[in-house]
Amino acid sequence: MYPLLIVRVEIVCLILLIFLGINARYYKMGKDNGSFKRMLFFAIGHVVFDIITVLTVNNLDQVPIWVNYIAHVVFYLFAILFAHEFFCYVIALSYREKRIQKMVRILGLSLVGLYLLLLPVLPIEYLHGNGTNYSLGPAAIVGYGLGMIFLAGSAVILTVNFKKLAPHVRMALIPMLTVMVAAECIQIVVPELLITGGAATVVTVAFFFSLENPADVFRQKLLIDALTGVKSRNSYELEIQQMEKEFVQNRDIRFGMVFCDINDLKEVNDKFGHLKGDDYIGDIAQILMRDLQGAESIYRMGGDEFLAIYRNTDKAKIQQEIDSVNADCKAMSEKVPYQMSVAIAYAVSGEEYASLRNVLQTADYLMYQNKTNMRREKSRLSQDGQQMNVAGLTDRIFDAFAATGGRNYLFMANLATNVSRWSQAAVDYFGLPGEFIYDNATVWMKYIHPDDRADYRADIGAVFSGKKKEHNIEYRVRNKRGEYVVCTCRGRILKGKNGEPDLFVATLVNHGIGETIDPITGLHNERILVPYMEKLLQEKTRASFLTVKICSFSRINLLYGHATGDQILGQFSVILRRIIGQKGRVFRIGETRFTLCLPGMDAEDVSRLYSNLTNAARFEITMDSITIPLRLAGGAFTVDEEYTGSVATVRNNLTSVLERSEQEDHGRLAFYSDPTRGESQVDFKLLTAIYQDAVTERKGFRLEYQPVHQMDTGEVIGAEALLRWRSEEFGKVPPGQFVPWLENDPCFFQVGWWILRKALTDAREMLPVVPEFVIKVNITVLQLEDERFNTMVLEVLRETGFPPQQLCLELTERCRELDEEYLKSQIEFFHKFGIQISLDDVGTGFSSLGVLLNLPIDEIKLDKTFITDIRSREANQAYVGAIVDATRRLGLHSCLEGIEDRKTYEYLRSFGATCCQGYYFSKSLPARDFKAYLLAEKRGGNRFKETLEKSFS
Repeated sequence: MYPLLIVRVEIVCLILLIFLGINARYYKMGKDNGSFKRMLFFAIGHVVFDIITVLTVNNLDQVPIWVNYIAHVVFYLFAILFAHEFFCYVIALSYREKRIQKMVRILGLSLVGLYLLLLPVLPIEYLHGNGTNYSLGPAAIVGYGLGMIFLAGSAVILTVNFKKLAPHVRMALIPMLTVMVAAECIQIVVPELLITGGAATVVTVAFFFSLENPADVFRQKLLIDALTGVKSRNSYELEIQQMEKEFVQNRDIRFGMVFCDINDLKEVNDKFGHLKGDDYIGDIAQILMRDLQGAESIYRMGGDEFLAIYRNTDKAKIQQEIDSVNADCKAMSEKVPYQMSVAIAYAVSGEEYASLRNVLQTADYLMYQNKTNMRREKSRLSQDGQQMNVAGLTDRIFDAFAATGGRNYLFMANLATNVSRWSQAAVDYFGLPGEFIYDNATVWMKYIHPDDRADYRADIGAVFSGKKKEHNIEYRVRNKRGEYVVCTCRGRILKGKNGEPDLFVATLVNHGIGETIDPITGLHNERILVPYMEKLLQEKTRASFLTVKICSFSRINLLYGHATGDQILGQFSVILRRIIGQKGRVFRIGETRFTLCLPGMDAEDVSRLYSNLTNAARFEITMDSITIPLRLAGGAFTVDEEYTGSVATVRNNLTSVLERSEQEDHGRLAFYSDPTRGESQVDFKLLTAIYQDAVTERKGFRLEYQPVHQMDTGEVIGAEALLRWRSEEFGKVPPGQFVPWLENDPCFFQVGWWILRKALTDAREMLPVVPEFVIKVNITVLQLEDERFNTMVLEVLRETGFPPQQLCLELTERCRELDEEYLKSQIEFFHKFGIQISLDDVGTGFSSLGVLLNLPIDEIKLDKTFITDIRSREANQAYVGAIVDATRRLGLHSCLEGIEDRKTYEYLRSFGATCCQGYYFSKSLPARDFKAYLLAEKRGGNRFKETLEKSFS
């Protein structure tokens, strides 16, 4: 009876282990569960042979002695291997070097091999105990002893590396080790209990639920992607932080980033359903886990994107594994009803990268290049999968014209092969089947408006019959959103060497994306606004102008995404059109700004219109049955028949009152009541000249650079770029007269682009003199609100070749108007590329300590008003000292501006700020003079500085 009870317990253990093995794959951490798999295998083997030996040892008269002997040897062997695997796992946790791990595993297996060699001289004795027979003797004692050696070794390693291991690892391993040691001892003292099988089961189950899932099962579900079994994006965000620290501390570590994107997932979802799409994702994940054997971790970064991270793996090995992925995708395609493929590329860290996130960005960029090339190759296949004859259509001249066409789309057809090629912009806009199309005449006809098809057939037929030399017709074409846009197509037939028609080449002009039409709202932009305002003013028309801004729209983009944000802007434009009706015209002049021109309206009419507009914006914007209230700010300006000002003056006044409405009046409509505000007509003329220069060639703008010095050593470490303007008529204009106005006008985006490009180009020339030279560029709220700004910064960095980690963007005071979460997300975006962020004018607009604590900035700049008379004002001393000390404690840099004499500089050195700037060192200088200043400072001389001081005195 007793043996049957033992067998029953062991069968329960076996069922538990098998169940655990089946379910373990749903919780696995990528490929890091190798130890668990081996321990599970050895535990199952040990339990199975525990059951077999119980049956054989209690039937000695029926079972041959050699069968009993082999069963018991295998039983001991699985127990030894289980203990050996546990020992190797502890070694791997404590020592990351692969060499040590491999050496220990080989040494342990050598001992196991020695035990097997000694078995012929190690007999097994079969004894009768309390209710059951059992085995003992030299073979059993040596086997248990070898297991105890591995467990004792584990205990020693745990003791030596106790503090190195994470607390949850220690708390899991120590009880497991205790259970196994206790089981071994009890097995020797009371062999009838046969407890080791149960102990192996307990330890295996505990290993899975405590170490295979480090915090707990629920947290693990967060870190593991449920669909694919690889690590999730959450897991990546947690682990990349530790990798970043390792990379900073040891640049010799080579991290390889393999970025992968599944091709045609949307097509699979649309054609076969989302279940098949999920199968596609799962199959790709299995291929990645199988083929990317050298990867340390694999993550699912998004719906169809995966990332694999390698450590110290050579590029040839990575490329070899990528080739295996592509080969397996091709092989798998034969088993499924769709084509399986991935766009995949990699980048490896090095000195040229500031962070691992920069490496990932490079891999991402290369992957999308690969995706573009694959899409182009696919576009050369016909609908039945056959390779199309694209002869005559692959000239690089076509690529050049197609890439620079803007709203003009290039089209070329080979009349001999009946294959046509469209520029990629047309493919994207109209949703064409591909860049290369067979039988384009049939395909294109489906996109033309039904009412226009007859005219199109007649005109193109006349060209091909020779009745007309040129195809020239206007018709409507359906884009991928189902909207019809007006297009003009002009083309002609080109003849080959034999005089026969060879190619048909045409240009399609899309009037739906005009330079004067905003594509999101369909409203005219400021290119039409300015001449329309000029017309009203020239005709001496009594009119009102109203500029409206959607406040905190950045938060909507952050919460709902830019695509939803664009839809909301579209709904708002419909409301604007409806309310204004035939009373005037509305224009979109910026990201969230609109100007309404209202001929014949007075202040009372405008107030009533604005009230209707704010009510509609609050209650009529809906997305998916959810109302999204918009908060508006508005500024208005009225003119009569006697008004003599310019368009620039009107726009300047509107900007001023809009700012007042947003900042002081909580969105109430603000009127500009005094057109002159004490300014002379010359001021208005000046602003007009600056505005016209800003939107055209920017000939009058130039940059000067004020040196930034290390506070403790006085060495030059960088410069701040400062905008200046001059003309023959007005001379050199003080920046205070135009910069505040210009920063609030939508035209500043073009000026800001020019500033950044010029500053980085000039700063690159300073690098040979000061390799770590940092250039600081001011950015405004209008730039941060514009969704093009982030891309513009990266493009300018790429064009100029300036190191991104040596660019510092300074947030001006008005940036506090942005939603804090949106501002934080913008800062984090630039941090991904190593770009530094400085908070300017601390102590004025940015006086709130909450802002300093909540924004992930790199530096603060104290306003010069606190520095000028700091030696005589105790309040300033206390304030500056406290801010500098706080930034140092937070790990930030601090910059003091406005140092104008040596005594102030010497006094402030003791405060411990990072850097400083001011007239004591130098006034702002043109690029050429600034470089000479750098060279003079590099040589250690002050004569250049003294000469400058005399010239400015």
